[in-house]
Amino acid sequence: LNVLQAFERELCPLIQPILEAVDEMGISRCVASSSPRDRVIRSLELTDQMKYFTEDSIFTSQQVAKGKPAPDLFLLAAKQMGYGPKDCIVIEDSFVGIEAARSAGMSIIGFLGGSHARYEWYEKKMQEYGIPIAKNCTELLQTLKKLWKESCQSEVQFSECSEGGSLSLPSSFAKS
Repeated sequence: LNVLQAFERELCPLIQPILEAVDEMGISRCVASSSPRDRVIRSLELTDQMKYFTEDSIFTSQQVAKGKPAPDLFLLAAKQMGYGPKDCIVIEDSFVGIEAARSAGMSIIGFLGGSHARYEWYEKKMQEYGIPIAKNCTELLQTLKKLWKESCQSEVQFSECSEGGSLSLPSSFAKS
């Protein structure tokens, strides 16, 4: 069994409930990943999550000069999706991704649902960023709705409140 076959066999949807909720809420979304584009698309297809995205809403580090932790990938995604950085919420499961989103001036939710992020040391390090953290899809959805509601009440306007807002999903949106 090679690595690709094991990856395909073990991969399962991780944030399906979140995708369903943001779809129902009418929130724009994209993937901004450090992984190669073909791997991102294959992962989305294998987990039946591609239906929530278009080819134009998938962004990878292959499209920018500097990948994460530089903000370039998130800034490209926001621009291509038609939003300013302050109009975006990034769900991120990596430290370099959190640094990139912070440098881009975006709101961030740290996500600990992936198998690589389930260690106590990982959670402690993520807490050091002082951002909202979710350990599973239930917490993630609650945190997302809270942040979304707060954003609607501030000067930042999101699509549910007016004309804009984007959600960038974590680079590892499926667990293996």
